[in-house]
Order: sequence, then C-alpha cells, then structure tokens
Amino acid sequence: MFDYIELFPEVKEIQAFFSKKNVGSLSFKWGSSGVVENRRNFFKNLDLDLNNLIMPEQVHGNRIKIVSAQDKGRGAKKNDWIQGFDGLVTNESGIIIGTEAADCAIIFAVDVKNKIIGIVHVGWRGILKKGGPNLIKAMLKVGAKIENIKIATAPHIQDCCFEITQDILPKFSNYDFAVKKNKKITVDLSVIIGFQLEQIGIKKQNINLNQQCTCCKKEYFSWRRDKEKCSGSMIGIITLKK
Repeated sequence: MFDYIELFPEVKEIQAFFSKKNVGSLSFKWGSSGVVENRRNFFKNLDLDLNNLIMPEQVHGNRIKIVSAQDKGRGAKKNDWIQGFDGLVTNESGIIIGTEAADCAIIFAVDVKNKIIGIVHVGWRGILKKGGPNLIKAMLKVGAKIENIKIATAPHIQDCCFEITQDILPKFSNYDFAVKKNKKITVDLSVIIGFQLEQIGIKKQNINLNQQCTCCKKEYFSWRRDKEKCSGSMIGIITLKK
C-alpha cells in the first residue's frame, strides 16, 4: 500500500502529494538503494509520469528557479537536479516539480486563476533566509497575483521536537514569538513560515500549515529522530493538470 498526503484536494486544476515512509526512500541524497524503483512505483500509483519530474539540488538556501518543459527529467532518476536551488516555479502544465524532506518543511503554492505553481524546501536555515517569500516573489514574476495564492505545507518537524542550542538562539531574534524557553529552547517553524507569508501579503485564510511532526510520527523519515540511522526521505510534488 502506498501511503501519502494529498494537498489542495479542493483544487481540481492541480495535483499535489507528499509521500510517507512506507513508500520507501525517494532521495538520492541518502545513498539508499532502490530510489528509482521506489519513485517509479510511487508515480505509477498516482498515475503520473516520473519522466516529467524536475527537482532542485536543495542547498539550504533561498534561490528559486522558474522551470519549463526543457527541464523535464532533471533530478528524476539521478542526481542531475537543478543545481544551487531549493525551490521551483512553473506555469506550464504537465511538468511535475518537487523537493525532498526528512524533517524540513516543504511549502506548496498555487495560483489557480493564473495557472502558476511553486514548491520550496525550507529547513530552519532556509526559513531564516526567507525561502517562502522568495517562492512567492518568483511566482509573481511569471504573472501570479498575491491575492490568489494559496499555501500548504507538508508535515515537518514541530516545536515539540525542534530544539536549538543557545548559540543558535540569536539567529531567531526577529522571531521571539516562535521561541519557547523552558528547560530547553524550541522553535515553532510553522509560526515563522506563516508570519513571513502574511508579511508579504498572502491572506491568512489562504495559508494551511500542517501540524504533524515528522520527528514524532514514525510513518515519516526523520533526520532529527534517527540521525545517521535515517534511511531516506519523503518527496513532495505538485503539477498543473493538462
């Protein structure tokens, strides 16, 4: 059985999914065997063509690439991904854009009216570098309208498990509202993602932040939970239907 989460189920013009652990590792970054076969099976189960997938390298940065049909297949079956980028945007149907995650957040964005989609991988470093707002800016460049954009996040590490050390705390000084200091220091990354997106004009009612914690829930791969024993990662994908 292939287990996954569907995002924006109410939006019939797109398909967006986030895999779970029982699909197997879908990441070339982990050196796991069977990734291509796992991806083929996952995409076949969704009635999608793996050859249409485009993936960014994911360098914990904030750069977003606008992609087209000529990029199809980059990062789909080997690590020939779009180098130096963490997010992708397209306004072409039939293209599947995606990113990997094993605790980091994946932000999905869609402007249905103007047929523009985007996706970005953001760990805490990418969040502080405003990867989310940069995704929206890239969408606006190709014709999206801020008032139309809907946002959803995939399950990712939550404040119950995202503990930081004292030396990292100053990096979150602009987001004190998301930091909890008891016996340990934890940060609610979802709150920061939502705040940043609202700050650039995304309507609050258009932001759906998933509250599932990948570190707590064993049905997800988690680097924070399993460290070097982590055997893979999930994948998030989104496509405009033809």
